[in-house]
Amino acid sequence: MAATGLTGSTVVALALVGALVALAVRPVFSGAERDRSSVTQATPISAAGIADASSTTTSSSTSSTSSTTSTTSTTSTTSTTAPPAPMLVWADEFDGAVDSGPDPARWRFDIGGHGWGNAQLEFYDDTHARLDGAGHLVITAEPTTPGGEPPCWYGPCRFVSSRLTTEGLVSHHHGRIEVRARLPRGDATWPAVWMLGNNRAEAGWPACGEIDILEHVGRSGDEVHGALHGPGYSGGAAIVGSTEIDDVTAFHTYRVDWRPDSIVWSVNDRPFHRVDRDDVEIWPFDQPFHLIVNLAIGGTLGGEPTDGDLRPHELVLDHVRVFDLGA
Repeated sequence: MAATGLTGSTVVALALVGALVALAVRPVFSGAERDRSSVTQATPISAAGIADASSTTTSSSTSSTSSTTSTTSTTSTTSTTAPPAPMLVWADEFDGAVDSGPDPARWRFDIGGHGWGNAQLEFYDDTHARLDGAGHLVITAEPTTPGGEPPCWYGPCRFVSSRLTTEGLVSHHHGRIEVRARLPRGDATWPAVWMLGNNRAEAGWPACGEIDILEHVGRSGDEVHGALHGPGYSGGAAIVGSTEIDDVTAFHTYRVDWRPDSIVWSVNDRPFHRVDRDDVEIWPFDQPFHLIVNLAIGGTLGGEPTDGDLRPHELVLDHVRVFDLGA
C-alpha cells in the first residue's frame, strides 16, 4: 500500500504546517486590552458596611494561581485642647431677708450729692438699695420729699438713690464680670454697672481706667451701651459700643470678658463691642479694678428730667458674678 503510506519526514513537515496555522488564527491583545481583561470591579459598600471597609479583602484566582490583596484604612486624628471653662471666683446672688441691706462684706455705700463728676441730680444714701427677699437687689431712685431734701451741688436735692461699690473690700484683675439685671424706663434715668482702677486716688481719672459694663439712658429706649475710658479716650471721647435689645425692663445678662490684651462686651452671650490693647496708646487695664453699681438721675448723660421721672424707678439685680477665664 505504497500509495497511502507516510514517511517520517512527511509527518514532521505536516506537524510544522499545523503549528503555523494555529499561530495565525490566535487573537492578539493590545496592552490596554490586557489591562481591562484583568480588572476586577469594586463591590459597592452600603452605609451600614462603611465601618467594616478597612477589613474588606478582594481575591482573584485562576486555575493555576491565587492572589489576595488586603486593604487597611488608617484614620488620622488631630487632637485639639479646648480652652478651660470659666471658673467662678466671686459672686453675690442677693439672697437675704426682704428689706435687708446688701452684704457688707461685699458692698459698701458711696454717700453724697456733689454731682459725682458729671452733674448728677440725685443724693446717694444708704437706704435706697434693699433686698426683695426673692434673690434680687433693688436700687430705687425717687423724688425727694419736699422740706426734707438733702443738700446737693445745685441746692436742695430733687432725687435720692443709692450707689454701691466693692472698693476696699474686693477687686478683680482680668476675668469675666457678669450681671443679670432689669433696667428702669424713665427719661433721665441713668443706671450703670462699671469698674474703676484701684489706683484712682493716686493716678486720678481717667488715668486709672474705667470699664463700663452696662450703661443705659431712659430716653434711649432699648439701646444699651458699653464703654472704655482711659488717657486720651474719656468722657465724650470714650470708646463706646451700643446695641438694641428686647425690652430693657426684662432681665438680661450683661458681661465683659476682660483679658490682658482685649475687652469684649456682650448681652445675652452676644458680643457687640470690643477694644484691643493695640487700639489705644495707653492701656491702664493691667491692674485690679473694683465694681460700682448705681442708679443716677440726670447729669451729662441722663439729661434733664421730665414729668415721667417724678416717680420711683428701679434697677433690679439678680446676680453679679466674676469668673477666672483661665488665660
